[in-house]
Amino acid sequence: FVGFLIDYRVGQPAMVEFDYEKVYEAEDRTHDVIGFFHSHPCGCSGYSDTDYKTMRAWVTCFGKPLLCLIDSGQLQGWLFTKDDILEVNPAKFGNMVVGKRKVYAA
Repeated sequence: FVGFLIDYRVGQPAMVEFDYEKVYEAEDRTHDVIGFFHSHPCGCSGYSDTDYKTMRAWVTCFGKPLLCLIDSGQLQGWLFTKDDILEVNPAKFGNMVVGKRKVYAA
């Protein structure tokens, strides 16, 4: 899925949105959404407060753990569960995440 820039200020984080309805449809149809990928072009490592709140909402909505993958110059990942956040090593996923449609780019 394609993200759309909704707020940009030079030297500050940008805000993007993506078509969440398509994500709902994909999950309802195939139950194969395993997480979300996006970038932090500013090089900010870790997930932001917005990322945290968004991932918590998706985990609650889908009722299952989900991956949050962020490219900030180095690919980082976390598994958000109902009660916890576990750091994961995305390099171990190989092409499963990058080459298939199971992780949707925001």
